[in-house]
Amino acid sequence: MVLRYVLAVLLVCFVFDAKSDDEGTSQWVKKVNEKSSEEDLDLTPTNNERVSDTACRTDNNKIGDCVPYYLCDPDTYNIIIDGSTLIDVRQMQCGTYLSVCCAHGNTIPEMEKNNITAGSAKLPGQTAITSSRPPISLATTTESLTEPNEERMYTIPSQSYGQCGWNDHNVFITANISSTFANYGEFPWAVALIKKQNSTVWTQDSYLGGGTLIHPSVVLTVAHKVDKLTAEELKIRAGEWDTQTMRERYPYQERDVKKILIHPKFFKTSLYYDAALLFLESPFNLENAPHIAVACIGRSLPKPNTECFSMGWGPDFLDDGKFITILKKISLPLVGAADCQEKLQKSRLGRFFRLHKSLTCAGGQPDVDTCQKDGGSSLVCSIDTKVNGTRYAVYGAVAYGIECGIADRPGVYLNVPEVSGWIDQQMNSEKYGTATYTI
Repeated sequence: MVLRYVLAVLLVCFVFDAKSDDEGTSQWVKKVNEKSSEEDLDLTPTNNERVSDTACRTDNNKIGDCVPYYLCDPDTYNIIIDGSTLIDVRQMQCGTYLSVCCAHGNTIPEMEKNNITAGSAKLPGQTAITSSRPPISLATTTESLTEPNEERMYTIPSQSYGQCGWNDHNVFITANISSTFANYGEFPWAVALIKKQNSTVWTQDSYLGGGTLIHPSVVLTVAHKVDKLTAEELKIRAGEWDTQTMRERYPYQERDVKKILIHPKFFKTSLYYDAALLFLESPFNLENAPHIAVACIGRSLPKPNTECFSMGWGPDFLDDGKFITILKKISLPLVGAADCQEKLQKSRLGRFFRLHKSLTCAGGQPDVDTCQKDGGSSLVCSIDTKVNGTRYAVYGAVAYGIECGIADRPGVYLNVPEVSGWIDQQMNSEKYGTATYTI
């Protein structure tokens, strides 16, 4: 008897609700059909919300698009358009593909107004890469470390052609060098950032990345390599080529870092303005050291498809992540901003990704790319040649990519011309001047 009573009550409620819904629907249809002149109906979306073929509604009733979950900011439910949390800072990887509803919104920070600097932003962690090669001794000897010449603090010795950016072919090794590797002294401004350790052994964990010598006492690198370190933790090695031998024609030199300056607009999540200057305790001695020289800084990007080069001692992504022992040389064509943005939108960055003006692109050929631990190494393009030398200018520094060596997926680099004004300001402020790297 009780069961019948309960079923009867539920049936009455259902009929009442259905009737109410039908009456509401009928009234709405009647209102639409009447098209009252006193109250015109606006059936378009409000608040200028976009509607697309993949339109949906978020939990807070905003119109959005169905996008892979990693393209949706979990805090704001806005679509990520600047690559935040998605880019491979030459040291990270991202996850799988699921879809969520995410509203449109600009997640690019207003750095011009807020002067955002590096802070608590975090990136996915790096999977440690181990090397099968033995560690290298860094014991200081008179052969491996030349004492600095204080008189050369603000001048450059007459080296090659007495200007920035030249290499000296006279120091090249005539033996057959694979195109995978740079020749000895081919990029004399390329330096290694090394984290100091208690021992005198340089393990691959202590090799942080690359940098560019722009003054005997100053190195340009990317901010994300040094923003969590103090100057006391760093040293710079110049004149290195083969990390497995001390038998090279000229010894390498090492200098401690005295001061780190990071671009005030550096935004680590998306690597905007990813620039840093490292000021050294003492200058590198360029006298009688043709394998060490300062680079030129380019003031405007060359046209797309210009052949350029990058370098570094990072691991070989084609050889199970084994570390390179001889400085590698990667030939990369420049890619225009619009073309690069379009190509990166086809990656996990998605169709809403926007390339920031402080970044530029190069590469895109299969199996040819910079990769993990190459961060900070320069991207250089030839600007002049002579019988015994080639002159280069620096236009970029390795920042990030979406995996390594994928066809039609360029790597992303710091746009050095875009930050050259800031470099000038800091060099003048520190009393070093700009002459050493000016073309």
